[in-house]
Amino acid sequence: MRILVAEGTRAPDGALALTGEFDFTAVLELRREFLTMIQLAHSDVEVSLAGVSFLDCAAVGLLVEGWHCAVNHGNDLSVTPPREMVAGRVLDVLGPTLPFPVLRRR
Repeated sequence: MRILVAEGTRAPDGALALTGEFDFTAVLELRREFLTMIQLAHSDVEVSLAGVSFLDCAAVGLLVEGWHCAVNHGNDLSVTPPREMVAGRVLDVLGPTLPFPVLRRR
């Protein structure tokens, strides 16, 4: 699991792209870095999950925590769903209950 800063942007602003399996283990490894990048952002943050092949409830929990972090720092957070249908289905089912918008696939 990696966090990438989208091309044409710079950390901590812009879009963050997550790749690989976004599961409990990845959350443990990336939580601090992910939340720090959101705290330091000077604008709204878009998190792309396009490169994520697996997504579990721990990952959704971190996204919700990231949204709270962004809002507490005067920004917003949105999520672009995974391309993988199984991983994307999690966000499809939970979408109406999530505090952040799930954008359409690009």
